[in-house]
Amino acid sequence: MVTFDVLTAKRLAAPLDLLTETRINAMLIRTFRNDDLLTLHRLWGEHWSISGIPCQISVRQFEQAILSRLYFEPKDLLVAVVDGKTVGWCQRSRLTSNPQQLVIPSLVVGEAIGGVTRSEVFGGLLQSAMADQEANSSSVQLGVGDDWIHGYGGVDPLGPGVGVVDADRELSAVAERFGFTPSSRFVWMEAAVSDFRFPMNRDFMQLRRITQTRYSVAHVREVRRSQAYSHLDPKRVALFEGGGFERCHLNFFLSDQHAEVMQPHRCLVLLDQKMQRDGMSSDALYLLACLVRDAASHQLHFVDLTIQCDGEGLVIDQLRSLQFDQTRTGAVWSKVVVS
Repeated sequence: MVTFDVLTAKRLAAPLDLLTETRINAMLIRTFRNDDLLTLHRLWGEHWSISGIPCQISVRQFEQAILSRLYFEPKDLLVAVVDGKTVGWCQRSRLTSNPQQLVIPSLVVGEAIGGVTRSEVFGGLLQSAMADQEANSSSVQLGVGDDWIHGYGGVDPLGPGVGVVDADRELSAVAERFGFTPSSRFVWMEAAVSDFRFPMNRDFMQLRRITQTRYSVAHVREVRRSQAYSHLDPKRVALFEGGGFERCHLNFFLSDQHAEVMQPHRCLVLLDQKMQRDGMSSDALYLLACLVRDAASHQLHFVDLTIQCDGEGLVIDQLRSLQFDQTRTGAVWSKVVVS
């Protein structure tokens, strides 16, 4: 049985709020402190290296992606300390649109230290993240997919978002031990622009004769979503036929040239839930092919998107026909809280 010893102390680096600390056996779990930045960045790289996933993100990019959001709350970023050394961290979030759901978009642990295993650090952070939140929650979600509303879309190496990456086996095992189950599975598909050859069939030849594509800036009106997209440059591409009638459109994102969080040679496409579930129309497939083709003239190397499925289905086959390949898989893990 884990016991908690809760105490408070003044924040050492910035007088924002009182620093809350929780002891779980040999670990000290505390809230974020301003001088944690460099250590959190190092742990982010360590975590993905242990999982065998390459990661390239600078301290500045990391700060912009995680800590510089207008909605960032220091009390919701928890840090694990063993023998005076920071070994892991996690962030938790609760949206006003769904206040009964607690979301833990990231849970990061570096190398084991002081006789405390990585699994124990994962467990301590997960337990602490839920400890004072479960009374106000009907469900807890670990990992985020392609909603991007928590600000992790495009952050290296998460790409368009697949939840908890399957290669992150220790975290998945801890989640299962805590009663979480995979609620949604995701597949990250990627097209290499330099290798792309525009496919031709009867539908595509007809569309090329009677339609044209138009690119424009996409407007994000929801405040929270706009803040989560602050490191991205939202765009829209639409397919028009004679008379100015719009047949279909796709939303996509480039890296914001000022934030430079996402790798500037990548483009993220957001397919709506209907397309993911039922497949893409010939118009939408043609439009996506045009987007990949045109990406070369904008010095883009990859076009990425996430599909919510088990790795099979019509849309996966359609994307493969456009030379998209599977890059990574993962799942969002969920737990219903019984009060």
